[in-house]
Amino acid sequence: HINGDRMDNRLCNLRATTLSLNAHNCRKPKQRPKSLPPGVNHSRRAGVSPYWASISHQNKTIHLGSFASVEEAGAAYDDAKQKIVAYEAALAVGQSPEPPHFQIKRGKRGRPKRMDVPLARMLHDAGKRLPEIAAELGCCIDTARRMLRESGVVLKVGRPRKRTTP
Repeated sequence: HINGDRMDNRLCNLRATTLSLNAHNCRKPKQRPKSLPPGVNHSRRAGVSPYWASISHQNKTIHLGSFASVEEAGAAYDDAKQKIVAYEAALAVGQSPEPPHFQIKRGKRGRPKRMDVPLARMLHDAGKRLPEIAAELGCCIDTARRMLRESGVVLKVGRPRKRTTP
């Protein structure tokens, strides 16, 4: 339905479409916080690039990249959705278009360079905490922890226990 009213079944209000394109038009239940736009997710462990965007196309989830802000991730999702809708609309009218290709932006999280391992050790020896080291290196906390372990640093896990005397 062109005007979105499912009860208006006049021929001038109907359009040729595929099931996939029609599925993009349906309303989905709200499952995410209201602060995030559709297709954008947040990871608390990500460090520098905490927002990531993804979209589903032909029963596959396509990762669109990691981003520093919600606006960048939302723009990537909107761009990908426009490409998918244009592709599906061309299929609906009988054309054979090129499938959409997506530019995937990698955040600063990826694997750090090997030379960052001594730098992580130096920052640790200078008294910096793990989140500060991760921010300095531009990686997530888990990657910084792995780099410190590679350099021979023994990290304490959890809170210290209270000793009870008998």
